[in-house]
Amino acid sequence: CLSGCNLNNITSLITPADKSYLFDGTSFGSLTSLNITSKSVGQEAFQNCDFPQLTNMSSGITTLSSYAFEYANMPKLEELPNSIETTGYGSFRSATLTGLKKLPDNLKSCGEYCFASAKLSLTTLILPKNFTYMITRCFQYCSTIDTIIVTASSFGFHSYGLQNMTALSKLVFPNIEAVPTLNTAISTLLSGSTKLSASA
Repeated sequence: CLSGCNLNNITSLITPADKSYLFDGTSFGSLTSLNITSKSVGQEAFQNCDFPQLTNMSSGITTLSSYAFEYANMPKLEELPNSIETTGYGSFRSATLTGLKKLPDNLKSCGEYCFASAKLSLTTLILPKNFTYMITRCFQYCSTIDTIIVTASSFGFHSYGLQNMTALSKLVFPNIEAVPTLNTAISTLLSGSTKLSASA
């Protein structure tokens, strides 16, 4: 479609994004506002896109497909749309999201490697109340996160759920009603998360 294009003069974009590879590799050098009109974002729709000035992403999207924003550069974006409920495999893998302050309020689940190796500045990660399960390697190599606060009343971890989160030193469960379920041995869950495993 518009993969690999130079759209550096556009400052605002209104578009559906439910098709795969829609803008893959496109440069949006001046874009500050992105309004997605579809309920879903297709596979690799914005993979490897450059959004150096993007500050507003407004939409009613509920689902992100695999690799939707993988490698995307969005350093000034502070919030993802709160309407997002599910993300696919690697949706934000290796993306630059250094301005991101929180996860979407309605987020329920993330695919494997969703934020793996993403460039974040977040030190405290608050998981929304409907987010009840940490899938494999969701935040792998996110090296700034030192605290995870789980707001759900029940929660579970998959194998390698916290793998290689090297700064992670604290897990907080303020509303938990039962011991979190583990799908694996603690040593596997915490593989590579040296600070947390040392104090566990």
